[in-house]
Amino acid sequence: MSLATQLLGFGIAFFYATFFEWALHKHVMHTPKRVAYAYQSHDQVHHKVFGYKHNYHLQHDEDKPLVTFAWWNYPLLLGLNLPIFFGLQWLLGMPIIWGGIAAMTFYYACYEYFHYCYHVPKNRWFEKFALYQRVKEHHLLHHKYKFRNLNVVFPIADIVLGTRIKREDPRDDDMLVLPHARQSS
Repeated sequence: MSLATQLLGFGIAFFYATFFEWALHKHVMHTPKRVAYAYQSHDQVHHKVFGYKHNYHLQHDEDKPLVTFAWWNYPLLLGLNLPIFFGLQWLLGMPIIWGGIAAMTFYYACYEYFHYCYHVPKNRWFEKFALYQRVKEHHLLHHKYKFRNLNVVFPIADIVLGTRIKREDPRDDDMLVLPHARQSS
């Protein structure tokens, strides 16, 4: 098992993770007919407690547990993705599984930590950096337009799939509607 193949596995899995997050966020966490727990806890609770403007930041300490996922979500998400990594390892004929697990762990840790920082600001040393402010604004806009800016920290899939919006983009309420719902109306 060489370092180069594990780094390749890390890179592939990291890139893949942005698309997995995007799909999970859109099709599970914001779609009521898929997984009731995920939809209820994210769309109906998290997005209601942490809105777009005045209540985007934590207002009440008792709401802190609503910022992050439940403890068991990471093992579940990793377990869902392991067959994909094993399949990719088999297809490529290279031992990339540990790099893939490392990438998913790093991605999930960044997601949870920075998502927490967005909603619970504390003047951390990095919070004034322009890059952090841009990504935090990216997430803030997601709280206004729930089917846009679906990546929380690394907006690669949002850019590739055309769901990224920036502050200077037009703000019509049509963005709140699922694309397939707009086409049928």
